[in-house]
Amino acid sequence: MREYVVNRPDPAAMQRALSQVGPEVIVLRLAWQAGLSRDEISSLTWGEVSFLDNRLELPDRMIPLDPELRTALWRLYESNHELSPRVVLSSRGKTPLAPESISRLARQALDREGQTQVRLMDLRHDWILRQLADKDWAEVSRISGVEVPALQVR
Repeated sequence: MREYVVNRPDPAAMQRALSQVGPEVIVLRLAWQAGLSRDEISSLTWGEVSFLDNRLELPDRMIPLDPELRTALWRLYESNHELSPRVVLSSRGKTPLAPESISRLARQALDREGQTQVRLMDLRHDWILRQLADKDWAEVSRISGVEVPALQVR
């Protein structure tokens, strides 16, 4: 079995990337500030975003919303919720993005900030590692959807 390496992003580079405008920014936010996978980002709907409870309510778990992410989602909701039930839309056609398009957008945004070794999945794993800094294994397992033994292996 090959060793899995998490390429942790530079926080300053991520803040620069998150200060930009476009669908790639919400993709990066959902991966880095909520630990969503590419498929979860692609399928996320406004019905799964609870602004009142400050959390994402996915079918298998509930994820607390980072305040910056909540603000970004609220701004996006105000401008896009009537266009589609999906959260992440293309900038041109305002249609839901396919998982491959989400990966491409994330890659381009990360490359612009010099994060060429960082993958979209690394952002999710970095979020999990940051959660483990102040939460116990069971809670991180509950909000990440990753079983405790799998967390310990990584």
